[in-house]
Amino acid sequence: MDYSRKILPPSYDVVFKAIFGREENKPLIISLLSSILNLDVHEFEDLMILNNEIPITRFDEKGTRLDLRLKLKNKTEIDVEIQSYNHAAFSERVLYYWSKLYNSSLIKGDEYKALNKCISIIFLDFRLYDTPSMHSVFRIYETQRHTLFSDHLEIHMIELPKIEAYNKDIDNPLLVRWMEFLNVRSEHDMAELKSKDNLPEEILVALEELDKLSQDPNMREQALNMEMWIRDQIVLLNMAKNAESEGIEKGIVKGIKLTAKKMKDRGMETDIIVDITGLDFETIEKL
Repeated sequence: MDYSRKILPPSYDVVFKAIFGREENKPLIISLLSSILNLDVHEFEDLMILNNEIPITRFDEKGTRLDLRLKLKNKTEIDVEIQSYNHAAFSERVLYYWSKLYNSSLIKGDEYKALNKCISIIFLDFRLYDTPSMHSVFRIYETQRHTLFSDHLEIHMIELPKIEAYNKDIDNPLLVRWMEFLNVRSEHDMAELKSKDNLPEEILVALEELDKLSQDPNMREQALNMEMWIRDQIVLLNMAKNAESEGIEKGIVKGIKLTAKKMKDRGMETDIIVDITGLDFETIEKL
């Protein structure tokens, strides 16, 4: 069989959102969320997709954050995001976007009890922690008694590259299958996943959707723009790290500021520039 045709990575956020952000594909995101949050699918009845639009943009110019926001019938809000590369202040960035989500659930004049639980789910296309665990869950606990302070904050980190080392025979087989889907990179990968025994219908549908998107010229162009943008950011970060190791801090700062100014001149949002460069808001505003 010829496996030469290129398949778009479903771990690209533009591809991910095109598959999971459509109303007609709601059973797919429900199955995925059920596997991550360990909830029965009935908990997702009346699930609302709050932002299913995909802006037509050049990722190398705008750096648009294509997250997927959802709300459960109990008003819990969920933000799903793909992160393709590690960068400065990654943890702070995660908290920043969680806080924006949490704050948005409170309308002026409301009491604090009107705040809703907010869950951030971040799929990482890189290894973040030096542990074999693929799925890490963070909450707020008291340090000695381990008493839960509040269930309103919940953050899930899922490291996609760890799927090969993960024990696929135990723990959470549905999550493993979804992670195998998000790691698909070729027709061979698709065929291998389809051959798995008892593959859920939702994953078969997701594979069909991925196949269609991979043949769409507009989607391929957006995915290519994103791939180029990601590579540029990785090069920038590596240059900064190498320069720092050589002790030329002034050159680092000058180079990063120059890059930040170019990003700003091209219309990139300030908070995205902060994420990438590690510069503070005030410095960027003065550029």
